[in-house]
This record gives sequence, C-alpha cells and structure tokens, in this order.
Amino acid sequence: MLYGSGCFVKKFGSSEKFNVMGLVTHEKGAYSPVEVGSIRLSSEEIIDRQNFSGTKTTFLWGLFSYTDY
Repeated sequence: MLYGSGCFVKKFGSSEKFNVMGLVTHEKGAYSPVEVGSIRLSSEEIIDRQNFSGTKTTFLWGLFSYTDY
C-alpha cells in the first residue's frame, strides 16, 4: 500500500476518481468542464463514437486533458 505518496481512489456518488500525485488523474462519469488553459483532446476527434462514457483523464496536473464526452 502506498501511504502518503499522493495517490488515491475516491468515489463521489456515481463517479470514481483516481489520482497519481497529479501526474495522471482519471475520473469516470465526470462530464465536468475542462480547465481553462488545458490542452484538450476529445475521443470524438479521434474516432466516430455514439456512446460516450463521460470519463476525463488529465496528465501533468491538468496541462493535457482527454475526455470521452
């Protein structure tokens, strides 16, 4: 178990958030807006999708964001 390393998994109602010291953050069912100043890549820009999962993954403390909504 990593204690005091800045890693956590937390549930907020129907969403689940995973964080590794801010380097990588992954949130299921987020559907939250992307932070101002973040470089965003959306799943619909890569492939044509019909069913979105609502996940948001950020890298390097929010500098890069990948969304599936």
